[in-house]
Amino acid sequence: MLKKISISKKYPLSTIIVMPPDLEIETYLLKTNKLFLLAFCLMLFMLTGLIFTILLIRNSGEFSLTTLLIGILLFFISPLVFINKKITLFSKKANIKLTNTLLKIDILNKSTYDLEEQHEYFFCNIKSFQIGESEANNSSYIKLVLDKGEKVKYSFFDQTNNEENVLKNVQLFFADYNKGKNVDQKINILPTFYTTKEGKYSIIGLTILLGIVLILQIIFKPQTIPLSFITSLVMYLKIKSQQKSDISIQKKFEQL
Repeated sequence: MLKKISISKKYPLSTIIVMPPDLEIETYLLKTNKLFLLAFCLMLFMLTGLIFTILLIRNSGEFSLTTLLIGILLFFISPLVFINKKITLFSKKANIKLTNTLLKIDILNKSTYDLEEQHEYFFCNIKSFQIGESEANNSSYIKLVLDKGEKVKYSFFDQTNNEENVLKNVQLFFADYNKGKNVDQKINILPTFYTTKEGKYSIIGLTILLGIVLILQIIFKPQTIPLSFITSLVMYLKIKSQQKSDISIQKKFEQL
């Protein structure tokens, strides 16, 4: 996507990066509020499944590790795998256009490709933005804070690590726009939750809570320790991985 051009024979080792006049990306998109609704429905399904599994074990009169494992597979692992692999079933087709001054988002009907919504955001009207990505389902999100205080959020899917990655290209175009601008004219990057003090404290609190739960299990239900420990460890590592990714994204943009 980026072209490197030698400045002159006088400076053979020097190159400059020329941003393309515009770039179009085809992807899948969900407005973040709809993504939250999907996540809420998924959590409700998982919670209902957990309650059903617990009641089934209770009615059997004895603890059954096999029943618990089957319940986790059916109501936790399977839904997460399905959502990660088939998220595009719930999303809209979208064309993203980036120019030196504008971010344009066209939302299309997946069947007919007819234009349903069109959103345009001029860089000069964007005060700040927040971005994040998830390697689990090749997704990314962006939140724009406009000059009038309005906030808009979008989540993009099917985002492989290539030249059509929305997150990476938005960073490049915003960074190019910021060059030569005064501080109050630049588009600033906002920290994500896990990169703030509150986020870091929440991770510490979660670590302490998991430790307390593990101690209580050792005292009252030692047979459940392996399963709960593995589940807690996976959740903790996922959060730490997301925190590391968010910190890396923020540093990369600041260095552009």
